Amino acid sequence: MKIILAFFLLLIPSICFSQNNFFQRSFDENSIRASGICGEIADSNTPLAKASVDVILNQVDIKPNFILRACDSEGNPNAFAYTRENQRYIMYNTEFMNKIYYKSDSYWGYVLILAHEIGHHLLNHTVDEVLADFGVGCKKCEFNRKKELEADDFAGFVLAKLGATLEQAQEGIYALHKVTRGGPLNYDDSKDSHPNTVKRLSAVKIGYLKGEEERKKNLILDF
Repeated sequence: MKIILAFFLLLIPSICFSQNNFFQRSFDENSIRASGICGEIADSNTPLAKASVDVILNQVDIKPNFILRACDSEGNPNAFAYTRENQRYIMYNTEFMNKIYYKSDSYWGYVLILAHEIGHHLLNHTVDEVLADFGVGCKKCEFNRKKELEADDFAGFVLAKLGATLEQAQEGIYALHKVTRGGPLNYDDSKDSHPNTVKRLSAVKIGYLKGEEERKKNLILDF
């Protein structure tokens, strides 16, 4: 267990995933609907996932307006953002997220994955059903890849503001490559719904540099 995990666990009491006025169903009703999408698990959400989401949202100064839901392996093999009947969800597989955590050199890889999914919602990517098409040979792959890079850019921006180094910000992309693909980083992605790893690393860097610049400005003002 990595020592830095304690930092996130200290934040858990302050987390509250309440519904805003836009979503009329109760939390329990939405959780049931989420289970229908991604399957049930025994332990619900992990403390680290909840704490990480809270830290991310604090950086962009917004309240959560989505259901965070841990899923079983069969219902959801990785992590994804999804909107159904005006309700937003972030689904993640606990086994997958644990692999990301331990394949990274620190906790930052785990945080980046969740920041990426939050980015999809903030950028309104999930209102388009094309993002649900993750199959090889999808009809709008180029469109999908663009959206994925935008979410990576956002994730890099957030991690910079959180104080990660560029190398730490990119850990999640490297870990994701190890867990899901392996092999060369600059592979042919022309028939994939997601861009190759080299492009994703570049997108994280672009976002990171923007976030780093903003963080430095804020530090000067605070001083």
